[in-house]
Amino acid sequence: MQGGLKIIDAFLPTLDLFLEYNQVQPYTYSHSNISNAWTHYGQFLGHPYGANLREVSLAFRYQPVGGLTLEGRYIHLLQGLNTPTQNWGSSPFISDVNFVQPFGNRLLQGERVSRRLLMGRLVYQPFLQPAYLEMEGHWRDGAITLLGGLRWMLAPKVLRF
Repeated sequence: MQGGLKIIDAFLPTLDLFLEYNQVQPYTYSHSNISNAWTHYGQFLGHPYGANLREVSLAFRYQPVGGLTLEGRYIHLLQGLNTPTQNWGSSPFISDVNFVQPFGNRLLQGERVSRRLLMGRLVYQPFLQPAYLEMEGHWRDGAITLLGGLRWMLAPKVLRF
């Protein structure tokens, strides 16, 4: 299940707000034959964390002056993970034939974990040139990552609808 809300120009002319809710039932991307599971080259195709989870995401984008953009995102995820000896339906890389119980499965069963991610981004485009100065920071469950640099757009963006 997925639902969301997007508000353009909320409270201020260039402030956009986003809210999203995701819920993935246990064993959703699994298959009795692991090669038929919802994966590609070792990557989950449905949700980056697999199945058996509930996630809330809040985000904003704000452009206080021309050429300067501020973005932020907060994600809170609850997930029921498999234990070393029991398949509770969180990973599509384990066959759904090896389940713990055939009936009575519920969301967040198994070993429950909570993950949080906070992301902030600052983008500045001087003189309306195809050059962007970017700074980005991530906080994920206590670990901090900072990124920054110069991005040059060689070809203009083409929007196809």
